Amino acid sequence: MVQKLPFQQPLYTYQKSLMGDKLNQEFVKLEGLGNDFVLIDHRYSEDDLTDTQIKKIGERRVGIGCDQILILKAPTKDKADFLYCVFNSDGSKSEHCGNGLRCAGAYFKKFHNIKDSVIAQIGMSTHEIKFLKNDLFSVDFDAPVFDPKKVGLGNIELSDKYITDINNESFEFGAVSLGNPHAVVNVDIPVGEISRVIGPRFQEKGLFKNGVNVGFFRIVNRSTIELSVWERGVGYTSACGTGACAAVAVGQKWGLLDLKVEVIQEGGVLDVVADKTGGRFKMIGPANYVFTGSIEI
Repeated sequence: MVQKLPFQQPLYTYQKSLMGDKLNQEFVKLEGLGNDFVLIDHRYSEDDLTDTQIKKIGERRVGIGCDQILILKAPTKDKADFLYCVFNSDGSKSEHCGNGLRCAGAYFKKFHNIKDSVIAQIGMSTHEIKFLKNDLFSVDFDAPVFDPKKVGLGNIELSDKYITDINNESFEFGAVSLGNPHAVVNVDIPVGEISRVIGPRFQEKGLFKNGVNVGFFRIVNRSTIELSVWERGVGYTSACGTGACAAVAVGQKWGLLDLKVEVIQEGGVLDVVADKTGGRFKMIGPANYVFTGSIEI
């Protein structure tokens, strides 16, 4: 289990001000392929941040600024080192974040002198984050879920492909959950532009009960794809870890991709490896410490 360092008792303090009680919250800024995070370690605190406080932290003009906020809490499962909670920059809660898991690993490696790995608890499942050489981290994922009801599409018949019309054009997409919902579209044009244009329109359709991350991938060959994701609650991001796994899962289900795939995104490259089609995934990629600080909220 992870040991608490002396300077982290606690990682927050209250300061009185003329406007009332303010929270002086310490944080760590990290990034994975340009997907940036504010990590807050509340494993030894029973206090929860409010939606307003979380949104201020994520705001780039008046807060710290990030794609997502990672809050670590005390785990409820014995073998886990921390409970992993993810919030989007707009204050909404997210079920999962792959790049964020690698960044959590980078945090423990740097500040807790952990040598090999840590275990994250997400809901009631656990995921191991292994520390590799050259600031690379490996994260294990459960098998993808294609059940439309569990993905958020409702009580419709299971299908490999679904169709929706956007801007007078029909788009075929796969629907899958890696702990969070993804719609995946295969295209034969550069992925960045279509992601920015069609991604938000796709989300506005309201096809998925709790919203959806929308990924567009172009096949280079059976072991390489280019990917761009419009994230729910965030918008365009330079990289998405669960989005990479979702694109590979759908591409494999459609018979287009091998078990090991290099996923090229604007921020860099992730390696995604499945033990079998429809099986568990391993994602390998970098994560880096940026800076530490505190913010009054």
